[in-house]
Amino acid sequence: MVSNAPAISFLTNKEASAKLEKNKEVYSKQLNDIYDSLSAPQVFFTLFRSLWYTTLPCFDVMGMTFSGSQRTSFLKQCKWRGSELSCSSIFSTFPTDQGMCCTFNMANANDIFVESAFSNIIMEMQKRDAKEALENATLPEGLSMSELKAHEGSHLSLEVVLDAHTDLLSPFSIESDFAGFSALILAKNNFPLVQQKGFSIEPGKKNSISLDAIKINADADIRSIEPKKRRCLFKDESSGLTLFKNYSQANCFLECSLTHAQKKVAKSSADQFNGKYPSKCTPW
Repeated sequence: MVSNAPAISFLTNKEASAKLEKNKEVYSKQLNDIYDSLSAPQVFFTLFRSLWYTTLPCFDVMGMTFSGSQRTSFLKQCKWRGSELSCSSIFSTFPTDQGMCCTFNMANANDIFVESAFSNIIMEMQKRDAKEALENATLPEGLSMSELKAHEGSHLSLEVVLDAHTDLLSPFSIESDFAGFSALILAKNNFPLVQQKGFSIEPGKKNSISLDAIKINADADIRSIEPKKRRCLFKDESSGLTLFKNYSQANCFLECSLTHAQKKVAKSSADQFNGKYPSKCTPW
């Protein structure tokens, strides 16, 4: 092959290399100065509020998820024991291990978690959604959330119509190419771990989910046995937990996992920055 293009020479330029290293040091210092000046709580609140609306909203919120005639809500119709209710009156948004989720009949964040910036902002965002909901977020007179308990029979259950908005969004492809929905049933005081115990709901069809439950009660006589030997804790034995108000096996496993991850990240950060920037962040 014959070409009249100019030849390109690759030369080692010590002067350019030294200049590049100097620029890296300058930019690195500028970035460190920026991070040092940031307020961690302020950054957290800003990021959390942004993440709150990154997925399909449970119900439309004025000024946030509703604009003109375009509705992007995930829940299109909700019925309890055959009677239609506004979805905003019985559902609320709650964070899970896989993003924001629509929860029904779940305990309040301040009943699940020890009071913190995390629990406070969840409550704040839920109140904001209820206040600015496109539909009335108040239950009909004479009905309260405590009365919305499961009863035997499919006609006495919760019914929802879901909209994945496939005309606007494509199925996610990070962990799965499934185009349906993920659901989870759990104790109302447990943190929702969808990846571990969630199940799939097929789109375009009517899906019925039946429930049965097993409750195991520990006899009070075993309290005298050391927890490590009996391999279980009573609900009030939560002195070792720092995130959750009440002990459950699921919450305990989650907190231990978070603590372990925080220690690993802190060690990695300390090694990388010679102890100057010890991190207490959780890597997800």
